[in-house]
Amino acid sequence: MRPDITRMASWTILASASLCALAVHLVAAVLPFDDAYIIFRYVENLLRGRGAVYNAGEHVFGVSSPLYAAWLALLQGTLPGVGLPVLASRCNVVFLVAAGFLICRLLLRLGFGPLAAALAGGAILISDGVLRASIGGMEASMYIALMAAALLALAARHDTAAVLAASLASLTRPEGLLLVVTILAAIYIERRGPGAPRERKFPLLPLLGLLPLALWAALATGYYGTPVPHSILAKARPMYPLPAGTALEEMAARAGHWSLDGPHGVALTVANSVRADRTRTQPAPRWFFDCAGAALFFWTMWRWWRPLTPGRSLRMLALPLYLLLLVGFYAVTNPLLFPWYLPLLQCPMIATVVAAGLGPDGPGAWRRFPGRLALVLILSTAMITFLYSLGNGNWSLLRYGGGNYSRSLQMEAYGRAAEWLERNSKPGDTVAATEIGLFGYKLDRRILDSCGLVTPAALPFLPVPRSQRSNELIVMSVDFVRATHPDFIMSLPAYIRSSLLNSDWFSSTYEQVQEIPCVTGNPRFYAALIFRRRSRSVSE
Repeated sequence: MRPDITRMASWTILASASLCALAVHLVAAVLPFDDAYIIFRYVENLLRGRGAVYNAGEHVFGVSSPLYAAWLALLQGTLPGVGLPVLASRCNVVFLVAAGFLICRLLLRLGFGPLAAALAGGAILISDGVLRASIGGMEASMYIALMAAALLALAARHDTAAVLAASLASLTRPEGLLLVVTILAAIYIERRGPGAPRERKFPLLPLLGLLPLALWAALATGYYGTPVPHSILAKARPMYPLPAGTALEEMAARAGHWSLDGPHGVALTVANSVRADRTRTQPAPRWFFDCAGAALFFWTMWRWWRPLTPGRSLRMLALPLYLLLLVGFYAVTNPLLFPWYLPLLQCPMIATVVAAGLGPDGPGAWRRFPGRLALVLILSTAMITFLYSLGNGNWSLLRYGGGNYSRSLQMEAYGRAAEWLERNSKPGDTVAATEIGLFGYKLDRRILDSCGLVTPAALPFLPVPRSQRSNELIVMSVDFVRATHPDFIMSLPAYIRSSLLNSDWFSSTYEQVQEIPCVTGNPRFYAALIFRRRSRSVSE
């Protein structure tokens, strides 16, 4: 293909993907993730003069994305007539489109062709998981834009700018510290290499890029008493006790889905449409996606690490190195991978797979086949799942934002529970809850978080004993309620059925006062239950 035609096609691909992402952000329903509302409450309290706190007077560092919170505060201050959920969901497209273009520029800088660069950027812009995290009001889009900017600056040898962007990424997500390590290592190792200048092995100027991170650490320590987000302290207890290797298996499965969901979904649809009987073809088992994802990851790492071009420095391999560090970090810490964590993995993986698939292969069609196959699978999956997500099903992006039908019912129930408590409780009452996002955003009361994200008093009771958890990951323990004695409690049945609802002490101390319908027919989520503490004459 002629170079001018290739360039035109590349810009057309990237521009089309950007327009698709913009259209989704403007049209999709504003239904942010529940955790996004925690940030929103911090921002609103700040703008009301209460300080950057969740509960007035309690200096608890409960968000892990202070830079994103500052961005939202700026937006709200500029557009006070627009609600924070709308601003977050709509305006995240700025960062997402920037991320697509920066990934494109990064791959061009690394020596890949314009077609590979545009396909990688375009696939990121229309990937279902990336779009859901963005319109879900979380900070993932800002993070991947800063990540791409840092790696691009590193490849362009703007070292101070690279460290600065990585520092800002760290203030958006704690995983950004891995990016800082990657960039500093690339600079340092190159300076120690055979061609390093004699006068100084490691320049001091790039370290100026760490100033925002250092400044925030000082401010957070002075205001909150620690630079470590309280959510990290809670999750390290751990808040969600998972079997060893759960996160690693989940990452392998996700990598498999990111490359196979498109062809797999088409194959299932065709198979079910041609069957004469009414039985349906079953999806592929999980182990199939696990194996496919692991194989794709290892192949991609091998393709990047072998010298595609002579004399590549570590700074040119910073993208796969960062991805490798991130996978290793999640594998060791074994967190529960929420949907807004996944774009941090999905974006660098798409970029590395597409670049590897269109990189030089050497002579022989057999050498080109694995790369072209990986390329076709991941691009077709991005396109097919994007089109599917625009439909009217229970996972429609346009109807349910970052979530789905069932989750939208839960969020609606949380909102109605908050409205009921606003009318039937006193301003000085405390309310304990298992999910404190939308519920806390709509309820102007002191909220106690049984998961410990913003409530230090919950940490001693994490993880919740197995006898009170059953198979649930989110649970409000009896011990937490006994220690904090809230005036009201709100939760879904799934989170209290093996703990509070199974406790004689709780039934004698609290009474159910409201039941707000949620997911009809689901015993775990059939209603949002509200309990009130009985007379204080009852023994506690």
